[in-house]
Amino acid sequence: MKIAASYRGQPISDGGRLLTKGATGLRSLSKLREKRRMRFVLVRPRDPNNIGAAARAMANFGFDDLVVVEPWEPSWREARAAVGASHVLDNARSVSTLDEAIAESTLVAATTAATRRRIGRSIGPREFAGRVAGEGIERSRVAVLFGNEKRGLTSAEIDRAHFVVVIPTRSEQPSMNLSHAVAIVAWEMARMPVPGDGPLQYSRMRGEARATVAEVERLVASATEPEDGSSRLQRPTAAADRLRQLLLRSNPSTADIQLLFTLLKRASDNLSTK
Repeated sequence: MKIAASYRGQPISDGGRLLTKGATGLRSLSKLREKRRMRFVLVRPRDPNNIGAAARAMANFGFDDLVVVEPWEPSWREARAAVGASHVLDNARSVSTLDEAIAESTLVAATTAATRRRIGRSIGPREFAGRVAGEGIERSRVAVLFGNEKRGLTSAEIDRAHFVVVIPTRSEQPSMNLSHAVAIVAWEMARMPVPGDGPLQYSRMRGEARATVAEVERLVASATEPEDGSSRLQRPTAAADRLRQLLLRSNPSTADIQLLFTLLKRASDNLSTK
């Protein structure tokens, strides 16, 4: 689906690429730090230098919400204790599971360089930023996942995202340094307009609250893991994976999830009476 939007009278198209010359100059970034709320999630990072460099890249473009999942504890302590560690690291949180990092997010992107199982089609960082801008998504509910330096994200972790973001690189050297990938995504997000920058009009209806990842997971669990422990599914785990991907691709609202819960309960009640 193409998103049509305009910024200060100029169109945003082709996945959000700004067509206004000079509309996203560097001079505008310094005054917009308070608006650059978006979560960067580093999954199992091991190199303290990369953690620190990723935090500095975020700070360069006005982002400060960093969550680290299962960091190697010695590296995490070293990164936070480094002289001149940025305020991003001072305020960063460490959590034990990916679910904790993204539970309240309404839009999640997983970054990867490899050709893996994907949710829908992969998009570039500029197109992803354009979708966030074009749909008026609340930035504080957006999370971008970055895997560790050696293996990246697992297929299961990628499957928890609405989009897969791939940074175009040469096939001879497809992977990027963690902090470089963070910097590219941060720059593309920072250069996009946010509500309040100007008269930004959206082609989609606004006002409906998007479902959080936690709400989606509750519906998946309810549909595939009945409370009484009896499942009518032969492969409940595979069914849960398929249902999760279907829901994430459609990016439902909270109202959509509530409707599906109601329909699920009715179907369950009908089956129990037969």
